[in-house]
Amino acid sequence: MNNGWIGVDLDGTLAHYDKWISGSHIGEPIPLMLERVKRWIAEGRDVRIFTARVSTDGSLSRDAEVFAARDAIVAWCEKHLGVEIPITNVKDYAMIELWDDRAVQVITNSGIAMNDRLLRDEINRYLTSICQHGFRRGVAAENTRLRAKGWKRVVFESGWFFVGTLIGSLAGAAFSLWLVIEATTP
Repeated sequence: MNNGWIGVDLDGTLAHYDKWISGSHIGEPIPLMLERVKRWIAEGRDVRIFTARVSTDGSLSRDAEVFAARDAIVAWCEKHLGVEIPITNVKDYAMIELWDDRAVQVITNSGIAMNDRLLRDEINRYLTSICQHGFRRGVAAENTRLRAKGWKRVVFESGWFFVGTLIGSLAGAAFSLWLVIEATTP
């Protein structure tokens, strides 16, 4: 199977990390992430360690540290994953996911972080309007308000909204969250 590769950060994501000790010191595995990576490998997915430990500035001393770090990572992977997997610090167009404790996911073409307060506020307003005015009037009112703020479009899956309105406001909230996240802004 070759549908691109998944990058997995080492320190703090796949291996426990408190503080820097050395390039060859790697913490104990984080069980949940370790099992996830093992499952991906068993499924034939292309998984790679994505770490700054192997970044180089071209100096001989840094290159020596990189070689030591690579050796330590290979040994760690063989011990805990049962296999050696590729190691990189370079993102390319074939990377489909990055699992990293320091990354912040941004909604494509928007500048809005997935955990951004702006997004939460918009979701709350959207849900409030739907609850106050009913589904159709609430959606129409919110689309008008969002367009006036410069949002280009809001994608709707009417089947999801229909199910959400039938089940009630809690289900509607969950489905509305999905729909607002699909929105694009200028």
